[in-house]
Amino acid sequence: MSNESLNKSKNGQIEITAKAVEEIQKIRGQNNIPTTHGLRLGIKSGGCCGPSYLLGFEENVNEIDSVFETNGLKVIVDNNSIHFLAGAQLDFVENEHGSGFAFQNVKNLHELEGSHCESGSCGS
Repeated sequence: MSNESLNKSKNGQIEITAKAVEEIQKIRGQNNIPTTHGLRLGIKSGGCCGPSYLLGFEENVNEIDSVFETNGLKVIVDNNSIHFLAGAQLDFVENEHGSGFAFQNVKNLHELEGSHCESGSCGS
């Protein structure tokens, strides 16, 4: 993917592809979400299943949040998540299995992966 297709925050923390911005704005419009609401990105531990990524619209910005704007899109990330998402890329992908948002180049995932799996498989 070329650098031209990426919209990078001014502080270089998270790259959001043009396709992802387009899809986010489409969802915003279809759901009548006010432009005062930013896109909240986050990540949380999923135990032995790996991390879960959080995406949603939110108006409130907390004092522990990092905020930046790209292509007219306000992005909000809590300071715990930014540790993992800094330098990552958010894209919207479509393939034979379906479509959806995908994060690439997320760092330090080993800190979120569960080490307490007794059964050896997720959900057992």
